[in-house]
Amino acid sequence: MNMYRPAYKITESKPGSDLAGETAAALAAASILFKDSDSAYSDDCLLHARQLYSFADNFRGKYSDSIPDAANFYYSWGVYDDELAWAALWLYRATGEETFLTQAKAHYSNIYTSGVQEFSWAEKTPGAMVLLAQLTDAPEKQTYLQDLEGFCDRIINEKPRTPKGLVFIGKWGSLRYAANVAFVCLRAADLGIKSETYRAFGKQQIHYMLGSTGRSFVVGFGNNPPQRPHHASSSCKDPPEPCSWPDFHSPAPNPHILYGALVGGPGQDDSYVDVRSDYVKNEVACDYNAGFQSAVAALRQLAGCSGSTATTAAPDTTATSMTTRPPGTTQSPVTTKAPTTPGPKPTTDGGGSSSCDLVQQTNEWLGNFQANLIVQVPVTVKSWTITLTFSGVVTQFRVSSMPRIFPCDCLLLFSTCKIANLCVV
Repeated sequence: MNMYRPAYKITESKPGSDLAGETAAALAAASILFKDSDSAYSDDCLLHARQLYSFADNFRGKYSDSIPDAANFYYSWGVYDDELAWAALWLYRATGEETFLTQAKAHYSNIYTSGVQEFSWAEKTPGAMVLLAQLTDAPEKQTYLQDLEGFCDRIINEKPRTPKGLVFIGKWGSLRYAANVAFVCLRAADLGIKSETYRAFGKQQIHYMLGSTGRSFVVGFGNNPPQRPHHASSSCKDPPEPCSWPDFHSPAPNPHILYGALVGGPGQDDSYVDVRSDYVKNEVACDYNAGFQSAVAALRQLAGCSGSTATTAAPDTTATSMTTRPPGTTQSPVTTKAPTTPGPKPTTDGGGSSSCDLVQQTNEWLGNFQANLIVQVPVTVKSWTITLTFSGVVTQFRVSSMPRIFPCDCLLLFSTCKIANLCVV
């Protein structure tokens, strides 16, 4: 699109700790993602993450003070300690260097956590709470768990709701705010905080977005989804057709379906009109989808309908890990200290028209191994065989309940799930 596009920068004399810190966090996270598949790119991301964090920490200031034009649209409210803590925590995860964890704790200590009301592009404190609770040990771990619980309780118990149940934090991109806090509280549930309550809240919020109250707010999905999102390229015809303001003002649906995009969302009274010009309710953005897709992934995993393994450490350890693995394999829980006597590890080898592609393992300690074996089977398959191979001596094998069929509460997945609870000693 031909238009005036000015460029801005932050410098030592015109700093932006929030902007540089946020970018450092993103690059550090990317370095983790690409470490195994593209180590050179991962190293490059990590190098720049270190540089940007150092710049953000050494030259303090808000980016919106240095770039006044940005302040007209995205003003940096409050302080930048949350972005500095966020960056240091992701660098700690990427490097394992204790200095970053120490610095993250120091940045976090400057934040008035009881005043935090959202998780968004401008507020990273709830994310820092999750990471600190995940990465620290007792007794300080308890402080971060309490802060995280306080945040989720404020959101669930004190924030207003629309008549149909959406937690309403802000009118511009209301679904974005709701999806973000849903994801944070689902992670809090994984850490053992009011798990039933927080998971019910997360599920209710995401289901609202998917259409549980009458219409979907996800483009290309569900009942009566948005057809006119405020999005330039999907509202333009294919080249060489021109694209200009008449296309923007056209009442017709966008020529291209932007599958999966979450629109801004309804007002506090649940009102919503699918009109392209309404950038408050019908805009789409990367940060709108980030928390939403993360929460969807969490709910799919909880329903036993993803390719990941949820693991929980033994009672006297502190780490919790969510680990992906190739179909047909299993993986032991990741803990801060290994079990005294590792238990035998089952493997799976599916055949025929279906295979066992998900094993959820829990509670491995003192030579005992317990697991839920979940098999996703097409409804057309009437019978199947499961073969278990053990790498160690098994003195007792018990199926604690017969396999049973139950509705598989899987978002975007239509299947029947069958589960057997196994215990191996």
